Amino acid sequence: MVYVTMYAPAGSTAPTGTIFKTTGGCLATGTWSALAAPSYNGEPLSVLRLLVDNTDSTGNTLLAGTDIGVYRSTDGGATWSDYDMGIVPHVPVTDIEQNPAGVITIATHGAGSYLLPTQIQFAGYANATDSEPPNNCNTSLATASVNAPSGAQNGDVFAMELQAGNPTSNTNITLPAGWSLLPLANQGNSSSIAVPSYCGSTGQYWLATHQYSTNDTTPYQFTMSTTPVPDTCKPGYCVRGELAGFLTSYRGADQNSADYTAYAYPNTNATTASTTDAVNVAGPDELINIFTGLAEQDENARCETFGSPSGLPTLIAETALSPVCSKPPFLDADIWTDTPGGTFGSYSVTVKSESTLGPQPVPAFQVVLPPLE
Repeated sequence: MVYVTMYAPAGSTAPTGTIFKTTGGCLATGTWSALAAPSYNGEPLSVLRLLVDNTDSTGNTLLAGTDIGVYRSTDGGATWSDYDMGIVPHVPVTDIEQNPAGVITIATHGAGSYLLPTQIQFAGYANATDSEPPNNCNTSLATASVNAPSGAQNGDVFAMELQAGNPTSNTNITLPAGWSLLPLANQGNSSSIAVPSYCGSTGQYWLATHQYSTNDTTPYQFTMSTTPVPDTCKPGYCVRGELAGFLTSYRGADQNSADYTAYAYPNTNATTASTTDAVNVAGPDELINIFTGLAEQDENARCETFGSPSGLPTLIAETALSPVCSKPPFLDADIWTDTPGGTFGSYSVTVKSESTLGPQPVPAFQVVLPPLE
């Protein structure tokens, strides 16, 4: 299978920059056919550069550099979609190159060069509790992150759904009033959810991530094992005894980002978290965001406060948590390596929740930074 793009000769009815394809064994005598050109508002675009994605063994994934950006086909050029990934501007793309690891570089006319992020496998952790403690003060927590797997159209995550599995049949977990999953809208290349529910059962849970766009409606799944840790509940307050976290990365970046989330119930005075060395934890403005847990999309309407790192060598935050909007507050922070290109390995994160009766330790869990390929 061979693809070429060429300027049409004088008198030809083919538009400039048409893509031709042959499956014959000889370039000179093979049968060539013109493919549908990428188009914008119904008008065909000139293809200045064509790349066959080396990560697709079928040879059907094509990237076309046009006079208004990058377009992508996953069906051998039968259909095309805009593939700027939110990075490449709508300007002429003069060159597209790909290294053996699959990393794609885009060169434009007058707007610089760009490295397209590639899609990786995803991983997550989830915990559930096996009983309801006093005062109805516990909420089960499942947290996961997902990057669109290879082959997902445009790398866009449109919706996520958490389903209960073993020991019951697959049914949606019922969420308390005021909580919701990801909105049914384009979440970009990477999205995450923190799904609370009232005390659930131990066992296996499946996070069904429905990732699709124009021509991709295939659901992808991964399984998470629950590892419940008991809560410490006293009259009037409850200290979380479990934590969940997730970690994703992508190629070509100076940092490999991750989110860490820990819940603390109202009347808990402080939440502290520490990491192993070589890992920084902070928000984009050097602030740790403390949210109420309300899954509201309007950030201005979300009740929130901020706390700063205390300055201790490995301390993330030590911030008083009080009931806000009558919902359990939680700590949400970013974790990354401080070495450009990433320092890969396993890092432990330890969380302690303090109440008026003193510190309540929570076991550490491990997050693993996958190496860049």
